[in-house]
Amino acid sequence: FGPATQSGIWWGAIISFVLTVIIGGYLGGNGSHFVGDQSKPELVLPFFGWSTEVGDLRPAHFLSLHALQVLPLIGLWADRTDQGIPIIWAAGVIYSALTVALFIQALSGQALIGI
Repeated sequence: FGPATQSGIWWGAIISFVLTVIIGGYLGGNGSHFVGDQSKPELVLPFFGWSTEVGDLRPAHFLSLHALQVLPLIGLWADRTDQGIPIIWAAGVIYSALTVALFIQALSGQALIGI
């Protein structure tokens, strides 16, 4: 593996561990994956079952867990360029920011996709 892939493995492991512990810990302590009252259980995103009515912690948890796969894959691609390390660092920062933004959105009671 090239340097960007190795960096992607480290970034993925660290981001996945830290954000999964934080988001998963909150999810487990919250007693529900919803933030708000899901009055219409049929209002969910097909396949995933994520709420389209109230805040749902599962999308942020999903992203935090899958950083472990996504960032090394980006690293594999980035190794083919001459800017591999900067690409993987940028991807790690953007991925983390997106995950934290989804977590904050869910905590505010807003659905991922409102229908």
